[in-house]
Amino acid sequence: MKKIMYMIDNNIKIIGGATKSTFTMITEMKKLNKYDLYLCMPETDKEMDVLPTSKVVTYPENKYKNKLINVFFHKMKVIQQIIEQVNPDIVHAQDPQGGIIIAMLKKFGKISKSVECIYTDRQLFNTYSIYYKIFFRLMIKGLDKVICTTNINKEQWETHTKAKYAECISNVLDEKWYSYNKNNERNIDRDKIIIGFAARFDAYKRWDTVKSICERLKENERVKFSFCIATGTEKNDEEAQNYIKEIKEMLGDKVTIKLNANMDEMEEFYYNIDIFVLTSQGESFGRTLIEAMARRCVVFGTNSGGVPDVISNKEFLFEVNDVETISTKILRYIDNTEKLEKDKNYFEQYVKDRFSVDKLREKLDEIYTE
Repeated sequence: MKKIMYMIDNNIKIIGGATKSTFTMITEMKKLNKYDLYLCMPETDKEMDVLPTSKVVTYPENKYKNKLINVFFHKMKVIQQIIEQVNPDIVHAQDPQGGIIIAMLKKFGKISKSVECIYTDRQLFNTYSIYYKIFFRLMIKGLDKVICTTNINKEQWETHTKAKYAECISNVLDEKWYSYNKNNERNIDRDKIIIGFAARFDAYKRWDTVKSICERLKENERVKFSFCIATGTEKNDEEAQNYIKEIKEMLGDKVTIKLNANMDEMEEFYYNIDIFVLTSQGESFGRTLIEAMARRCVVFGTNSGGVPDVISNKEFLFEVNDVETISTKILRYIDNTEKLEKDKNYFEQYVKDRFSVDKLREKLDEIYTE
């Protein structure tokens, strides 16, 4: 039985695209009953009951305060030891740090040449810092395959690293997401249209645009808003709290806000809204887009990064920070519930047709058995 070790840079219990997608990968590959699956990740003080379908190997995340020193003098050594201990046939990294580490370990002969090293890039190569770009260009021969989640990123990898073995496999959702339960709908007052925003509190997510959209639409009596904001650091959390205070002062009882929601709370968030808007600048994929689609939301995203590849319909795109255009698109639904229902049905079917777990399982199995 071929042994596969998945690597993530954050603990699986931290909400994020890579952690969610890794969870789905492991769950789906286990169904084939042909792989021995391991998960390598930073340790946590929480009970590890989330992945009964794989064996979990953890390590202390930070030994040094400096990020670069921590990666090259702590994390790389620990990962090397874990690979030697697990002795996998394939190591599949899901985050940039992990991708660079396994590439360097293999290129410099620190792990066996027989170990196949695969990296899934959920970002856009063009958006990496100059340091990451240099490392990947120098270490590309240490990776046996690069998997991208959008075609635009696949093209960027092939252009900048000459990686002729890049594949494109879209993110998908857990199987449960493809079954819609109408009883879970929370928007009881159907006279209102609830607009939702969900993302980490990072600059490129353009929460400033979200604020402007709310300012533009707040006077409409039929519009309400719902926010899900995720933070990663104490400083980030403080900035988000200040932002939340401003939003509540502006919108009052027209808004509900959840900070650092868990997976169940995120699903409830989608059930509660009618329209989901992603305002990011340079979003690599936008997993929240397909989550919202699966919960029958009308979805809008920026004509930026990998978002157009995910939505594939110009009607539901707008330029970055073009508040007037997206506001106008939203207002079309205020007095047209027939169109709202039609577009909800469209997205629910679209996500099932294009982003199915069956396609993910088949493509990964094909790559792992090449």
